[in-house]
Amino acid sequence: MYNILKSIAGIGEFTMFITPLTFTIGLINSIKKSDKEAKPYKFMAVISAYLIFVPLIFN
Repeated sequence: MYNILKSIAGIGEFTMFITPLTFTIGLINSIKKSDKEAKPYKFMAVISAYLIFVPLIFN
């Protein structure tokens, strides 16, 4: 588990400039679209949130 968190934190450090943009886009599109069309955008927003918050907490 420690290695998984460390690898996610490492990815988050490299993508810290583009990740908030993808999180915002995913969140806005998941609210705008219907439930069936919003599934990929919800997935994108969740992954982006992990890449933002895990490095902040873990490091």
